[in-house]
Amino acid sequence: MREQKKTVAGAVERIFLILFGSLLIIVTGICVQKPQHNLIPTRMIAFTLVWLIILYLGRCILGFVAGWIKHRKKEKLLDVLLVVFFLMWALLLFLTGCTARCYPHTDFENVYRAADALARKQEVDNWVYFSRWTNNRFPMLFLSGLLCAGYHMGFEDAYYFVLAYQVIHIVITAACLYHLAGSNKTEMSLTNSLTVLMLLFLFTPVWGNVAFFYTDQLSFGYSIIAYTFVSEAIKGRYTPYAKYALLIAGGVLWAIAFQIKVTTAIPLMAIAVAVIIRKKYVKQLKALLVFVLAFLLTFAIGTMRVKVLPCEANVERDSDPILYWVALGLHGDGSHAANEDFAILCEAAGSKTEREYIVKEKLRREWRQFFDSDHIIAKIRCNFACGDVGASGYMRFPYKEGNIVYELISWDGKFFWKYACLSTSYLFALFLLTAIGAFRGAFGNKMNFTTMTAYVTVIGIMLFLMLWEAQNKQLFNQTGWILLAACHGLLTMGTPKKCFVGRNKK
Repeated sequence: MREQKKTVAGAVERIFLILFGSLLIIVTGICVQKPQHNLIPTRMIAFTLVWLIILYLGRCILGFVAGWIKHRKKEKLLDVLLVVFFLMWALLLFLTGCTARCYPHTDFENVYRAADALARKQEVDNWVYFSRWTNNRFPMLFLSGLLCAGYHMGFEDAYYFVLAYQVIHIVITAACLYHLAGSNKTEMSLTNSLTVLMLLFLFTPVWGNVAFFYTDQLSFGYSIIAYTFVSEAIKGRYTPYAKYALLIAGGVLWAIAFQIKVTTAIPLMAIAVAVIIRKKYVKQLKALLVFVLAFLLTFAIGTMRVKVLPCEANVERDSDPILYWVALGLHGDGSHAANEDFAILCEAAGSKTEREYIVKEKLRREWRQFFDSDHIIAKIRCNFACGDVGASGYMRFPYKEGNIVYELISWDGKFFWKYACLSTSYLFALFLLTAIGAFRGAFGNKMNFTTMTAYVTVIGIMLFLMLWEAQNKQLFNQTGWILLAACHGLLTMGTPKKCFVGRNKK
């Protein structure tokens, strides 16, 4: 009976991976045919192939380095080099953030302005904004806490304190990815860890988004860090006190991330799916209750804090129903620009009840759009045919004109087209690597629980964006999971024997 259940679970996993790999190939093909920013399809194909070759060669070199370190027993040297690498990376990120600083605008402007006023204990003049856009209330409070800490530490401009936090946050995420990628303790573990660092280092949106503190940036990596704490806690390596401390820390971090950006719940749901498929960690459910309780308690505290804000009095009148975001993505490519008339109509409505009626009517009339091939293809391209992942949208009004980061990443920059070519083809390469890993996983190449979670997370965020308003920037806080999935694909590709750890022995 047990063997039969394993066979069924294995078949379900195989079918899922084949379908997912096929979906990624189709999505990438659609995106390559018509990338955003009027990029030339043939050049995108060429750039994507070049990226695949570069990443494959990089993986081979890192495999050789990992084999040399293991053979020569140079683990202490590796630790020193990693510390130096993380410190240098942090410094470069901080300098990039200083150079790329821009005046906030649109939603980020409202969030930053209110957060800064609260931190300075001044009057907030835009509570009306938060009465309608209730999803930005907790991010504003969180950013206000960071700015307040910066001012109390003596910063005249607390932006630089938040930037330092953001840099440390990215580096910790990188360290967690390094740990997760090598957590199997196989002969390829070190190669895995070094490869995922390479993928993150080359992912240009990390550099482009470091200077901004909106929901996507603030929630970046939190699910990866929280997952690392939880996965370590349930391995049984620690004392009971340390174990529960890790579980509590994981619950607190994930609840904060969830309140900053709701899409950070997608990896949580992916874990549940992976548990069902793999039947793993079922015996740890009692321990995971500590994580759940910490999550719920933190969420409750955050909710109570939000409820006492002055904007709360008008939320019932001004806010949008949850289905607003689904209806907003129904026309054209699913973007706000393509549905501006609908957005204006909802904004002009006098109450939430009126908006609910408008939204329901739109869904009733246009629900067939969910299955319209032209709409699906346009929405796929809006969501996934751009490797910029939101950075350019924030970089509009620079503090210093003519800086190289602005010229590369801003839509108005002199070199934006070249940057868009590199970043978009890199994203396509990641999609193809993930597809390769899915097919290899379906036909015999084993993947661990973390990798399976990463694959389910990637399909989760893709489905979410196809249902919701189309926003390419929402991929950013799922970066860690995308890279873990792509890393697995890269490591399943054939490699010269000398690049395998442990094969270069005398």
